[in-house]
Amino acid sequence: MKNRISCISAFVFSFVMLFWVPMEALSHGMHMAIFEISQTEEGCSLNISFDKEDLVKSLLTNYPDLSGKQDIASMRSHIVAYLNSNFQLRFNTQCIDVDVTDILYAKNYVRIKASLLTEVNEMIRSVSVFNTCLIDYTEGHTNVVRAHLNGRFRSFKLDRERTSTFIDYNDF
Repeated sequence: MKNRISCISAFVFSFVMLFWVPMEALSHGMHMAIFEISQTEEGCSLNISFDKEDLVKSLLTNYPDLSGKQDIASMRSHIVAYLNSNFQLRFNTQCIDVDVTDILYAKNYVRIKASLLTEVNEMIRSVSVFNTCLIDYTEGHTNVVRAHLNGRFRSFKLDRERTSTFIDYNDF
């Protein structure tokens, strides 16, 4: 019964995150980041949305040399290093490199666009995600991972208690 309630809660949470949480909500007391993995004919991509204040807090904690810099745009190399340390992705057991192509700075959030460098030529059968972004520095932080692969959609909530997930596309 407890597992069933947990599954229902996860489904409801995923539904709400998918349809009702606009990007601006990230800056209004909701401590979350959204990681969207998608696939097109051109390849796979990753779009990440962080609350700007939470990201800056984590970067300053990890990279104290940034403390004198006020402009988040000057933090690009540190953002890339932070992602490489805190976010790992595998397709069919192959480690995927994340190539940050753009960082957009809005008033209250930061959006990161990246290409996923992969040589997986066959259908993606499984995805492994490890994600500790912001969870050690922001109380109650949640990372929402949305995967749009093989024409199917999956969504997961990762937090301090659950830092990784495995998506098996053979299951459905």
